[in-house]
Amino acid sequence: MSSSPRPRRSAGILLAVAALLCGLLTTAATASAPAASAATAVPPTPTGLPSGVEELASYVGANSCDASTKPGSAALGALLVKTYPGTSYGSARACASDSLATSEHYDGRAVDWMANSRNATQKAQANAAVAWMLAKDKAGNPYAMARRLGVMYLIWNNRSWSAYRPAEGWKEYNGCLAASKASSTYDTTCHRNHVHISLSWAGAMKRSSYWSKKVAAPEYGPCRTWMTNWASPSTTANHTRCQSLAPVQALPTATTLGKRLVSISGMYVKQGSTGPAVTSVQSAIGASATGSFTSSTTSALVAWQKRNSVPATGVTDARTWRALIRAHAAQPIALGLDSTIDSDLLSLNDGRLTLSDSASDPYGRVLATNWSGVNGLVAPGDFNGDAYPDLISRTAAGVLRLHRGTGNATFAPPAAWGPGWNVYSSLFSPGDFNGDGRADVIGVRPDGAMYLYKGNGKGGFSGTSLVGTGWNSYDLVLSPGDFTGDGRADLVVHRPDDTLWLYKGNGKGGWVGTRTQLTSGLPALTSIVAAGDLNGDQRSDLLGLTTGGRWLAWYGTGTGALTSGTGRQVSGSDWSSAGLVVGVR
Repeated sequence: MSSSPRPRRSAGILLAVAALLCGLLTTAATASAPAASAATAVPPTPTGLPSGVEELASYVGANSCDASTKPGSAALGALLVKTYPGTSYGSARACASDSLATSEHYDGRAVDWMANSRNATQKAQANAAVAWMLAKDKAGNPYAMARRLGVMYLIWNNRSWSAYRPAEGWKEYNGCLAASKASSTYDTTCHRNHVHISLSWAGAMKRSSYWSKKVAAPEYGPCRTWMTNWASPSTTANHTRCQSLAPVQALPTATTLGKRLVSISGMYVKQGSTGPAVTSVQSAIGASATGSFTSSTTSALVAWQKRNSVPATGVTDARTWRALIRAHAAQPIALGLDSTIDSDLLSLNDGRLTLSDSASDPYGRVLATNWSGVNGLVAPGDFNGDAYPDLISRTAAGVLRLHRGTGNATFAPPAAWGPGWNVYSSLFSPGDFNGDGRADVIGVRPDGAMYLYKGNGKGGFSGTSLVGTGWNSYDLVLSPGDFTGDGRADLVVHRPDDTLWLYKGNGKGGWVGTRTQLTSGLPALTSIVAAGDLNGDQRSDLLGLTTGGRWLAWYGTGTGALTSGTGRQVSGSDWSSAGLVVGVR
């Protein structure tokens, strides 16, 4: 048995620890199994097992929370209790119910089998059970039952064992062999009063060979989607490793409730659920914040979902979470291409792509010099679900390409969607325009037809639809994102008579009511861009470039209007040679 070096102790304590360790479990590679008796019986080996056996489980941490005990977890707990009468087990834990950032208890993949190391009988039972899991089978397969059950790691009596690091054997857990943690006060923390068993998804779903009699392929569980920190629950086997996504963060100005909602976004709560996540949801929808999801909470959530144009499911699915975030925390921080929260400007001239942090910086930072074949840029924000802003370009040949952002102002090699995009005189992204939580792209043709390309959140499109005609009466169409403060993306248009108008989005891929005029008497402008928040008030603003190469700023009120006295110059430098410019909000 290998273990981590122990801290120095006095001779008396060392003798006590040595006596304690005599009963600790060991792998079959280094010790023989305990003698069979009433105290050291082991669970049965099923008949009909396949000759093959699963690989040792890799580590797949919890990234979903539905607080329901999975069938394999329940079966393992029941097996241990039946083998060792008088013991008990627990599994699923209410979402966000403790100080742990994540736990397999949250998705029902962990079993806490209540066996106490201070009780000689239960200690012997626990040692026998874990030794059985880690023993070789008759075919010589090490850790045979752990592999067939899908054991990912074990924690018992001050030590832990990991299937994904088997060569390390049993290691001290959380400093629990220290004299300062020898008292019963630390028995739960140090797992002296229970055995913790975390399972793979195959094991937790009862698809591993101990139960199914078929060798299970590795599973990776449900994957997070865009704009949530937790994945929606799923019982379908997923054999593809999930993409590693950066955590979603709330805006710095979000309320305490808004920040809490962002941190737990995606946690699946429904009627019967309890705990802090339920309390937060109840507070967000205006229900009584009891922490218990009753039928009245279901009714309140259904009503809230209807008011906010999301499917009235009565549960906190992904679309509901995105709507909750929009309602209480604005949108999560949309980091600029260089991972700052400053609004960026991208300019393209003579094949040179330049990033500027503000309108007062025309020279910026050169990102690339080989973009001479590009005649269009679209800044959709995060388009592929990895929490980094991306960029879309259109080549002179009409090919649309996705440049996946890395967060440090560089891009992965582009992925092309194909030719034919030159039919659009204007391409831009409003962010999420149809309320599914995924960034979209809009194209306007010279004949005035406007088409919505629905993003799938994975770097592609899920469909397209005609959303309007007659848009060729405007010489410029753009989207500032949410300009009215209702959480829905809007459109702004410029008419040839130098007036600016607002079309309020309905969050379903269309508009609410008729257009409203924002301002008139604009000076001659060569372009207008949506540049995010320019003055730090967390509201969307607009920039217009004059024929003299100076930027003017129009600040939004957050309610669908412009503040008085805006339209003032914010750049003293000449941007007339900047070429094509887009805002990255």
